[in-house]
Amino acid sequence: MLQHYSPYKVAENFHVLESLAPNRVDLGIGRAPGGLPHSTKALQQGNDMRPLFEKLIELEQFLHDKLEPTHPLHGLKAQPIPRYPLHIYLLGASTSSASVAANLGFSYVFAQFINSDENTIAEAFKTYQKNFNMEKGTPHSILAVSLIVTDTDEEAKELAADAKIVKIHLESGKTLTLPSVEKAEEYGKQAGENYTITTHDANIIHGSQETVRNTLLILQQTYHLEEFIITTPIKDFNKRLYSYKILKDAFSELIPR
Repeated sequence: MLQHYSPYKVAENFHVLESLAPNRVDLGIGRAPGGLPHSTKALQQGNDMRPLFEKLIELEQFLHDKLEPTHPLHGLKAQPIPRYPLHIYLLGASTSSASVAANLGFSYVFAQFINSDENTIAEAFKTYQKNFNMEKGTPHSILAVSLIVTDTDEEAKELAADAKIVKIHLESGKTLTLPSVEKAEEYGKQAGENYTITTHDANIIHGSQETVRNTLLILQQTYHLEEFIITTPIKDFNKRLYSYKILKDAFSELIPR
């Protein structure tokens, strides 16, 4: 949540993590501030309120120790300097976030569990891949999805039916996704403006190993993806663990040994 923090603080924190676990840490940036209005206000008191695009540029400069000579903080280093430079992944759910990631040469993650509109997803990845700054490397497209896999399609359907998406629509025109109706109501009260709340069935890929495998392979081919990020909204821990296990088994022949 870069909007809450200075690029220097984020760079130092992740340099510590990377130094503790070399070549095992990725730096993911969310564009939305997250949280309720009061917590956002508390986190941002006295903070650097520059546009996110500017903060992303400065963050990358700190990560690679390449602050411009004209920068007022030139010479400052985000310690410790790790052996392997960190890579930035930008999370978004719109074509605007795809454009930012392409322009800066970052890996791009589309949050399908937040925005499941197929036209928007297709346009975002098309924008990202077409406009990617090739001087920074090659595009890396990732789709983040909610997924439940079980022994049968019927059982997976029952588990998926428990998950809901709650959205709050503010009078100012802003729409946000919240984890529950209670959180949405609290957000509306703290925002201090009129609002409406809607609840929908969550967009969850679900089914047996074969069903889910085929669905993911189709998505990979459709959007030219390098990776998926998976979240599994099953309340029961053992069932959630089992879902991850058989998902791994479904793609076992593709996993390097």
